[in-house]
Formats: sequence, structure tokens, C-alpha cells
Amino acid sequence: MTSSSGGHAEGQELHQRQSSGLVRQGKPFDAFAFNLFGLTIGVVAGWILLYGIPFYPGSNVLLTIVICFVCSIGFVLVYALFTAIMPRSGGDYVFIGRSLHPSIGFAANASFMFWVVMFIAISGILIAQIGLSTVFRQLGAATDNVSWATWGDWFYTDWGQFWSGLAAIAILGPLLVVSRRGLKNYFTFQKYLIIFALGTLLITIIVMLVMPGDSFVSSFDKYVEKFSGKAGAHAALLEAGGSHGDFSFKQSAQAIVWPFYGVCFLVISCYWAGESRPGLRAQLTGMGSSFATGFALLMITVGVALMAFGVDFLNALGLADPTEFGLAFTPFYVELAGTWTGAVIGILMTLGMTAWLVSYVPFLSIMAIRSILAWSFDGVAPQWFGRVDRRGNPVNATIACYTLALVLLVIYSFTDWLTVTTPLLSFAFTLWLTCLSAIVFPYRRKSLFEASPAAVRVGGVPLMSLAGVAGLAGLTVIIVLLVTDVNSGTNWPADKGQIYAIIGAFLGAGALWGLSAAVQRMRGIDVGDASRTLPVE
Repeated sequence: MTSSSGGHAEGQELHQRQSSGLVRQGKPFDAFAFNLFGLTIGVVAGWILLYGIPFYPGSNVLLTIVICFVCSIGFVLVYALFTAIMPRSGGDYVFIGRSLHPSIGFAANASFMFWVVMFIAISGILIAQIGLSTVFRQLGAATDNVSWATWGDWFYTDWGQFWSGLAAIAILGPLLVVSRRGLKNYFTFQKYLIIFALGTLLITIIVMLVMPGDSFVSSFDKYVEKFSGKAGAHAALLEAGGSHGDFSFKQSAQAIVWPFYGVCFLVISCYWAGESRPGLRAQLTGMGSSFATGFALLMITVGVALMAFGVDFLNALGLADPTEFGLAFTPFYVELAGTWTGAVIGILMTLGMTAWLVSYVPFLSIMAIRSILAWSFDGVAPQWFGRVDRRGNPVNATIACYTLALVLLVIYSFTDWLTVTTPLLSFAFTLWLTCLSAIVFPYRRKSLFEASPAAVRVGGVPLMSLAGVAGLAGLTVIIVLLVTDVNSGTNWPADKGQIYAIIGAFLGAGALWGLSAAVQRMRGIDVGDASRTLPVE
């Protein structure tokens, strides 16, 4: 890409280059829904209840949620401010590369996107195992035909994982991401999906609020008896599981991995900022409103579930071997509530929870594809990846994204090398580097900062730098908790292999940037020049 003439001193001002071919279609509501889907409220609430209680004796999971969100306020504000200043595709690739060094920006973003593509690969697996398997079991209970439940168990086999992952990519990817109207098709789909997801979440909350405790015990016992042939499952679980234990602040903080699984995605609208309406207000609305809404809904959902089922029961349920009760996998809170409502409402609640996962393939694809575009615009990746067709679709970047996703799907389905929680440490580190970038940006890129709508000061200090300090502190806490938690998948020293993989992905991406820079230098092109220009719009 050739840059426009500028004559600006190096490091003082960034200037704009030619058009990318992408079209600005995103509105604040689109960003709000996009980020809220990133939080995956329905599923994250289930993980908090299913894992955050039994694996952390004495934990108060409501306090866990509060700690996670408080530690995240800084980085959410940082991403909103950065996106208002540089509303371009690529998100933190642009933010870090234009603040610290382009090699660091690429290494942080590319390693992040590697794991994002892994989530694209396993999205269908999560949909099948959390959603469809539960629906089949609910149908089995409703029809007194246990074979329905065994059909759902197939999704837990290696080939079941592979085919469900492949189906999600094949159906949700091309239909929603590559279309004749750019992202407009996805935004339309997203609007109706968020209405369904939020509506069914509200139904679930109401059901748990009005469900009498003794009626739940009775309905749960009858439900389990259909699969195990044994009566009194509720009492048996409580007797085997015992008490959750006395309150422990340490365990409450340690369980942060489960809410952070969703919270780290609350800023993802920044990756398609080149296709959204610019301005500080739009970005603060899109990210800030999803942050506040997500916090409120997650607290309400988890809090109501604790009242409905009891912390000791949820503790015992998570610790128990489900096969001893005739179940292939431990039920989520929607299935528990569904034992009282009956099959119709129960299945509706399960589908509503699954809706949060249906958005995974398209929104994660948008993140990865827009990052690949940004690499190509800067000359780090071949120009072939940056080509956009006449309808505004980055087809080549999409092909590259899904090719890698298929490779990772095979690895995830047929080996035990990857886990769902492994990437969280990588995500946290990229967010940490972005906050570090926010601290220095107002001073290293002073002209651009001063001319932006984010040039706000508090006591003479740029708000951006203050937010960066707060984000850096909060993310340092989260990173320490992830590394010290034996259940996080990135514990040191128990999970050294996963940590080495994260470090390797970062260093490998940095080496790839160095190789690209060397090749481009042989052609007379300095890739580093890209850091002195804004990416194309």
C-alpha cells in the first residue's frame, strides 16, 4: 500500500491511507449486541454455577463476578478510547502497533487471533454438547424414551465433536459473514438472535424465581429416576457432596477464570471499527452499555439460581459423577429448571442458552478476518489476504481463517492438546499490552491524541493513561489468578505445556513479523512505516 503524502515528523502524527473497500454499516446497537454476545451470559452463568462453586470450596461466586468486572473496568475504557481515536479494522493490532512497536502489535494480535480461530473451530462442539445434547435428554424424559438421550451422547465422541464443529462452520460462517451486503446480514441476524437470547434468559430467571424449593426437589428426583431407575437423587447428591464450606475470599477470587471467559470479549466490536460509526460517544455506548448490562444480567442470573437450587446442592451436583445417576453429563441450570416446568418450556430455555453460542462462529470470524485484513493493509501479510470483493466481503481472509479453523478442529476433536480455558491467559496478556500502550499513547502520538475526541484529561493527566494504569493493575491481578488457579488450564507448574504453547504462539508471531519485514525490506519496502500511518478506512 502506498501512503498519502504527509510530510509529518516521524512519531508525531499518523496520517490516513487509501480506502479498504469496507463499508461503514455498524451502529451503536450493533456494537452493544456484538459485545454482549461476546460475554455469552447464558453459558458463562452455567459455567460459574457448575465449576465456580464445587471446584472452589467456600467461594462466593457473586463476589467472583464483582472482582472480575472491577478488574476489567480499565481495559474496557481503554479499548473504547482507542477505538474512538483509531476506528479501524484490527483492534489491538493497531492500538499496540501504533503505540509501542508494530512487531509487538502483530505478535499480540496474531497470537490472540490464533486462539480465537480455535474457538471458531470448537463453537459447534459447544453448541452440540451444551445445547443439543441437553435437548435430546429432555426429549427422552418427556417421551419416556431413554434412547433420545443416548443420541445426544454421540456429540461427546471424537467424531461427534468433529462433525458438529464442521457443521457450525459450514452453516454459520459463509451464510452470515460472507454476504452480498457486507456485515449488514450479520447485524440483522444478530438483532433477532439477541432478542431471543435475552427473552429466554428472562423466562429462565422468572421460572427460577417462582419455582418452589420442594417442588423442584420432587421434579428433579422424578427426572433423574427416568434415566437411573433410582429414587431420591436430590438427597443422595447432598449426602455425597456435603457442605460447600465456610466463606473464602481467596477461593472467590481464584474462581475468576469462569466469568473472565466472557468478560474478556466485551470489547470485540473494536475489531470491525472501520465499519462502524466513529466517535467517542458511539464507542462508549457500544462497550459501556454491554459492560453494564452484562454485569447486571450475570449477577441476576447467578444470584437467582443460587436461591432456587441452593449452593450446597450445586456444589454436590458439580462434584458428583453424573453416570452414577444415569446421566452422561452434568446438567446446566436451565435443565434443572426445566425439570419443574416440563419439556416445552424446558427445551425453550435450553435453546435460549444455546443461542449465546450460535453467535460464536460469526462474531469470532469477524474478529479474526478483520485482523487479517489489517495485517495485509500494513504489508505484514500478502496483499492477497486484503482483497475485498465488490460487495464489501474480504473473501480471501475468510478462506484463510476457516482453513486454520478446520486444522484446529481436527486437533481438538482427536487429541487432548487443547482445552477451552487455555487461551484465556493469552487473551489477558494481549489486553495487558493494550493497556500499557494506552499509558504511553498520549505522549508518543501526541498530535493524533490531541486532535481526537478522546483527548480528555483528569487533573491534567490524560484519561487514557489513567485508564491504562487501572487496566494494567486489574489485568495483572487476573493473570496472577489464572496462573495460580489449578483449575484454569494455565496453572504453573501443572499446565506448563499450555503456558509454553501460549508463549510460543506469541514469540512465533513476532518471528513471523520479523521474517515478513525482512522479505519486504528486500523489495525496498519498510514494514515499520505502517506504524506511522493509520490503516486504510
